Amino acid sequence: MGEFLRKYKKTFMTIVIMLFVIISIIIYRVMTNSIFNYAEIEKKTIETILSQTAEYTEDERDLSKRLSKETSNQSWILSGNMKINEFSQTSMLLRGLLANSRVVIDSKHDPKNNEMSGEVKLQLQRTNLLKADVYQNALYSAVKLPLILGQ
Repeated sequence: MGEFLRKYKKTFMTIVIMLFVIISIIIYRVMTNSIFNYAEIEKKTIETILSQTAEYTEDERDLSKRLSKETSNQSWILSGNMKINEFSQTSMLLRGLLANSRVVIDSKHDPKNNEMSGEVKLQLQRTNLLKADVYQNALYSAVKLPLILGQ
């Protein structure tokens, strides 16, 4: 093996130098690639936006911190409507169903006990079609889905 290296020492050194040059060129191309530059520019853009909006989102961050430490109750009502230029019987029926439907969500979060519970109701003209109860803590998750038509 030593004799082989002495005999082809120049060839071996040339190959090593060429590999080093090729690897250096590849590294340079990767570092100057537009995708790599785009990621850096995107990071700077996000940092700029966050620094400029910090004073406007301060209350939101304070509320988020407070809610992560205190028990909180929340209620949401989701309803909708749609604008359809078609006047077929099916489209009018869908529009009426959507306009008279809503989803009511009541939730309670207790970070001290690591618990969350919620109630989701699907209503049509304020009549409950479906009511689901959800509970979760560090050990258990539970969902209750009884159909309560007519109640």
